[in-house]
Amino acid sequence: MTGRAVAYSGERVQLYNELGECDGFSTDNFHSLPDGADTFAASIYNPADTGFYYASNSELSGTGGVGSLKFDAKGNVIGYKRTLTNTQRNCGGGKTSWGSWVSCEERSGYTTRDGGVTTCWQTDPSDTITSRRTQLVDGDEKYESTVEVPNMIGGTYPVFVTTVDSGTGTVQRFTPNAAGKACFDKTSNADKWCTIENGTRDYLLLSSTDCPGTGTFSWTTNKGAAATNANLGEFLSCLVHPFSSNSFLTPPNRLPRRRGNRRRRPDCLLREQGLQAHARPRHGGRDLRMQLNVVRRVQQLPRPDPDDRRRHQ
Repeated sequence: MTGRAVAYSGERVQLYNELGECDGFSTDNFHSLPDGADTFAASIYNPADTGFYYASNSELSGTGGVGSLKFDAKGNVIGYKRTLTNTQRNCGGGKTSWGSWVSCEERSGYTTRDGGVTTCWQTDPSDTITSRRTQLVDGDEKYESTVEVPNMIGGTYPVFVTTVDSGTGTVQRFTPNAAGKACFDKTSNADKWCTIENGTRDYLLLSSTDCPGTGTFSWTTNKGAAATNANLGEFLSCLVHPFSSNSFLTPPNRLPRRRGNRRRRPDCLLREQGLQAHARPRHGGRDLRMQLNVVRRVQQLPRPDPDDRRRHQ
């Protein structure tokens, strides 16, 4: 595998023509602190376009936002635009099935560009549609990543789950209401944007305080209770799929001994493998692993053995 640098923070992007020859520079400088990102087929909004976009967050305070690189079918960089500006510490995000990029702000305690509180913004990698606020999240928090979980409402409509990068951060689930479902049913991808602008939110609540072991979870509209629950710290070493059932399991016989004949707490393995891909946001997965690493250091937990993990999958 080979690679090449296509952009440098703080500098204009070198552009190329269809022959791969230098063809000037972008008007905008490439953004600083690039973070969460994804790729998008350009044909989503223009069926005749055979290229693709690479949308990337900027985790910079003060300007933040999103920048989008345009590639042709041969992989030549042919454009760059800032599709979202004047936001704060855009860290993670998520890709929607209709081709928009949701960019979440990881900073609380400030007034956003539209006069509201911290949120997740919906952006268009092609910069055809103006970026706007979603209703995926509720309240002034440090939002990390979001993931669309398909076919969760009547086997047809998705729900969206967003994480918060905080010890008391809630896991928020957004469910489209009737208006949101009507948006999702639209034919045009551009008309589907309002899917995540109409709906309700609830919050993940874990009921067990014993890990390892088994436990149950539920969704509550009491955000305060969910924040208190998240702050317990007992569940950060457990991976749980919150959609396939109302229980989470830890693998049996994973209690290695330590000094004093005391047992170490193991990492809980995700058991619902069929939906695992949908349960892990592209960027939020990194956030979860970072939290797990912190917990391991604090609790002096062993890192999981890859071979042992495979045996339990």
